[in-house]
Amino acid sequence: RRSSDLFEVYEAGLFYLIDLMTYQLDELKSERAVIIGIELLVLLIVLYLFMGFYLGIKQSVNALEVTATAVANGDLTARVDLQTKDEMLQVEQSFNQMIDSLNGLVKEISVSSEYVASSSEELHAGVEETTASIIHVSEAIEQVADGAKNQTSNLENSKDILDEMAAGVNQIAQNSQAVYALTKDTTT
Repeated sequence: RRSSDLFEVYEAGLFYLIDLMTYQLDELKSERAVIIGIELLVLLIVLYLFMGFYLGIKQSVNALEVTATAVANGDLTARVDLQTKDEMLQVEQSFNQMIDSLNGLVKEISVSSEYVASSSEELHAGVEETTASIIHVSEAIEQVADGAKNQTSNLENSKDILDEMAAGVNQIAQNSQAVYALTKDTTT
């Protein structure tokens, strides 16, 4: 009987160990399922965060691209509004500052070109006035030259007349001397 008792104890211990091992195996399986579930959940969270990060950066880059294209096409009123609080905010501020600087430069160039155009018009008007003055002075000099020619001609005519008068006076003087000599001869 002892051996049968021992066999019963052995058999009861064996069933107990089998039940214990089955229980532990079931617990390990459920722990493994929980661990796999947690790993999948962590993977999904990481994937979600990565996609959010990716889409946030892609949206920021697209907004920068749209604004850069607008500025390249001449719209200097375009602004970047990324609505972020990370490093992209610094990019947004720098980009908008660059647009403001470019806008200021374009305004300065516009003012300078208006000033150059105005100066050019004033210079053109000054050239026209100077040309008109030169023409007027030239006409006046021509009139003075014509007057000088007339005066020279008149002086030559006066000289000729004076030469004729001097010849006439000399003739009269000679005639007077001749008359004087004749009267002297007659009276003597």
